[in-house]
Amino acid sequence: MNLLLREKELPAEMKTKIDERVAEFWEGIIEDAGLFLCENLDDKTHTQDEVKTLVQCVPGSLSYLNAYATDYDYEQESFVLPIQSAFLDKNASKAISFIPLLAEEGLKLNVGGDGMRGGLLCEDDDIYNALVECCWGRGRDFDSVCLNAMKRLREMDLLKKEDIKEYKLLSFSMHVLAERRFEYLVDWDPAALKECYESSLGNSINNFKLAIKAGIKYFPQDIGHLAFQYMAKYKHEAQQQEKDEARKMIRDCLDEADPNKILKKNQDTNLYPFMTAAEGSRCYLDVVYYLLRKDPSVLGNCDDNEKPAVPTVTICTQGTATGKRKHT
Repeated sequence: MNLLLREKELPAEMKTKIDERVAEFWEGIIEDAGLFLCENLDDKTHTQDEVKTLVQCVPGSLSYLNAYATDYDYEQESFVLPIQSAFLDKNASKAISFIPLLAEEGLKLNVGGDGMRGGLLCEDDDIYNALVECCWGRGRDFDSVCLNAMKRLREMDLLKKEDIKEYKLLSFSMHVLAERRFEYLVDWDPAALKECYESSLGNSINNFKLAIKAGIKYFPQDIGHLAFQYMAKYKHEAQQQEKDEARKMIRDCLDEADPNKILKKNQDTNLYPFMTAAEGSRCYLDVVYYLLRKDPSVLGNCDDNEKPAVPTVTICTQGTATGKRKHT
């Protein structure tokens, strides 16, 4: 072996056989390391330094594609990278803390190809990219570990503000089991809140409440439009009893809000919130009525030009986002 290390000459036939055996041996090492990253990472057992050393010793392991049976068809296999495998059921939350490390090392190796941020943005027909997966509800034990991973990715500039809208991260995190992640993303980009009604809220009044409370906090004088947008979506999916609960929930959220924020005239538009709520075809009369009942005097303060006409209400429901298998 010392002679080989010194690049001494060998008979050509033997050199070819040795090269073949070495290549076969190294393929086995890559497969073993790749399987380990896909199936055995555990932050209770393994340290960040240990995993980083493994990846640097066997860089091909980050591009290893591991087969798994899909939820749609257990006889059909899909293939995922280690950075995607962290979100599969069998790994629970124990591998998610390694996502920033896998992305950082993957970026150096161009895992997934150009623009894939080390594999973070890779997806197949059965799995979203890792940024979306990090936002999905799952269970409360995921909320903290996923949030920490997201914060680290942001520090590394691997999670960007524009990703929130581009990949609809607010929509995916609008879930009571992802409340901390939802609040973190809203605080980073409140404007994205006006688009997340396009997501599927399902029939959970608690998910719906997250959106309304955030809307009151960041856009108190535009809450009429936001409430309509969310409510139109919710009405499309909910039963009558749940619709009534949703209306009550909106009123309760408004009751908890600072009156100065939800009743005060907007200095930029010179409109009272009830006017914004009654504006155009996207009117939500429950909110208009609520705001006027809270402070009827605003009608006397309006100029004739400011007073809104009786609105024509057009209820338009939004289509649901395309669903994919989730690993819950």
